[in-house]
Amino acid sequence: MKTLYTLLFFFVASAIYAQAEAPLTCPQNQSGIVFMLGPSVNYYQGGDVTSSEKFDAEVINYQLNGFIGYNSPHTKAKNSVGIFGTGGYTNEATFIKIKEVQGLNTGELVINKYYAFYQVEAGMIIGNVLRLSTGLGKQEFQTVSGSDSYAFFSSTAGLLINLGPVGWNIDANINYGRDYPKTAIRFVTGLVIMF
Repeated sequence: MKTLYTLLFFFVASAIYAQAEAPLTCPQNQSGIVFMLGPSVNYYQGGDVTSSEKFDAEVINYQLNGFIGYNSPHTKAKNSVGIFGTGGYTNEATFIKIKEVQGLNTGELVINKYYAFYQVEAGMIIGNVLRLSTGLGKQEFQTVSGSDSYAFFSSTAGLLINLGPVGWNIDANINYGRDYPKTAIRFVTGLVIMF
């Protein structure tokens, strides 16, 4: 575990250095449409954030992140306002953990390797670094009686580290409300290509 933390520290330190050295992809006084797209991996922590010492590889899933918005330059920091979209899958072990954390009953599940989820959030990227957004999410699943889903509110805070034409995102996504009686957290990291 110490090795993982050491590698993570050096990776974050080099990314912060690259962020400071690399110029922003947009010229100083240019505004316009911004589009970002990239793959990410997420780790479903659930509701118990005190159990962070116990890493469970079974609750790692993949997703695709996208952002479309308007870039507005103000001095040297650029702010973008727009829509974030996420689509991905939840594996069976993660879905069972979601049911346990939320205390939900689905009836008899159709055994499936993957269950799709979607999230749409409105928000902003402040200074091309800090992401703040909130919106809605949906977790789909299959029971013997047909398709069903859980709806929830979704909020995300994260960092976008500029590595040139590619960025590295580190996000904490919180799912709460609607069908979810408890708050759960999902950690996300991945790359985004800036168009």
